[in-house]
Amino acid sequence: MILEQKLKRALKNGEKERLSIVFKEIYDANFKLVYYVIRFYLPIDQIEDIVQDTFLAFFNHLENYDYSTSISTYLTRIAHNKAINQAKKNNIILDDQIENHVYNSSSYNSIIPIIEKKLSKEEMDLIIKHVIIGYSLQEIAQETNINRNTIKSIYLRAIKKARKALKEEQKL
Repeated sequence: MILEQKLKRALKNGEKERLSIVFKEIYDANFKLVYYVIRFYLPIDQIEDIVQDTFLAFFNHLENYDYSTSISTYLTRIAHNKAINQAKKNNIILDDQIENHVYNSSSYNSIIPIIEKKLSKEEMDLIIKHVIIGYSLQEIAQETNINRNTIKSIYLRAIKKARKALKEEQKL
């Protein structure tokens, strides 16, 4: 909640320089999370634009921000909605379960940078899809045309690696 407090203070005091610094901190702290959320809905060439649109929407509508919600959660919801809207414009078929999924990502924001150093892209995608977006392992298996047991094995190994990475990080 540190960024939330900094943002509130900068807005309250009307300090433009401080607000600019806080916006950069918010962007830096949440870029990867927003990127990963959008990545599941859109082709790579559209992700960057929607990431930027997400942050712009947040900054342009601060009057709607509820300080009892973490910035990460709020940004994730914006990213989710923007990605879905763009996917609909592109006529990309979306699973209703994903479309209606509500994220609670405040803790993911600090974990993702740590575990992505230790996991392959395939493992990271699998964890994001299963843990953050909420796909079942069966749905992921069907989507990727990989046997469910293979997906489960990859997932369990990825979780083991992620736990190890987090334990190593805590020792530092």
